[in-house]
Amino acid sequence: MGKFPFILSIIILFSQVAVSAENYVPDTKRIIYWCELGEKLSKGESLENYISSLDSLDIFFTPPKNFKLIARTNEKSGVIFSPNLKYRSQYYDGIVGASLIGPAFESSSRDALILYPVAIDAFGISPDYLVESELISALSNDSINISSLIKISSNSEINNADHVIVYEFETSESQWNDYKHCVGLALRKKNHFAFPIKILLNDKGLQEKEKYIDIALKSINFGSNPKNEWIELEKKVRDDEGVFPMKKSPRCTHNN
Repeated sequence: MGKFPFILSIIILFSQVAVSAENYVPDTKRIIYWCELGEKLSKGESLENYISSLDSLDIFFTPPKNFKLIARTNEKSGVIFSPNLKYRSQYYDGIVGASLIGPAFESSSRDALILYPVAIDAFGISPDYLVESELISALSNDSINISSLIKISSNSEINNADHVIVYEFETSESQWNDYKHCVGLALRKKNHFAFPIKILLNDKGLQEKEKYIDIALKSINFGSNPKNEWIELEKKVRDDEGVFPMKKSPRCTHNN
């Protein structure tokens, strides 16, 4: 896929997200910026620009301890992440549970990868839509109620998120070699954009799951200077946030 068709597909993806989030989509220039930065990060470049971009969103990133930034040479492990790239839904067009990933850090023992997001200001204040769509994709089931598959916890001793949604699934693609186990962390802070992290583990790393969750959470903290625009978006978060399944409307057509 060429550069501009790819970016167009991302714009369509974000427009779809807005329907289930707070009806907010960043302008095209912002999306193009994130796509271009994501491509550089996939090559192990431009980490300083990533950190600066998060700073502008009042989110502060510290590279995880005993992890190394890697270049992703596998074409499948490029910019888009989804639990199941092939799954198609009656509710969502295109790749279900898709998000844009930025820097990938691999543990020194090579049993864990931590994937950090780009374009977080395109996925809204609440992480509910992304969490639900990822689990729908992972389990290939549009009708699933994910309530029993998630855990919502406060990690005030680790970072300053108000709460974190923790969930797990197995990836169905060889997108990340033998890293088949995924732990999703969706960090939620009032008046800030949600921050989703993926921890990919091989069989060995799965035995150290809790340690790697702590390492990932310690790498992110939120500031205390939200912009007025974000505060207004917070007011649009659905009243039943955290209640699943979310309301959906079937698509009239499906071209994918």
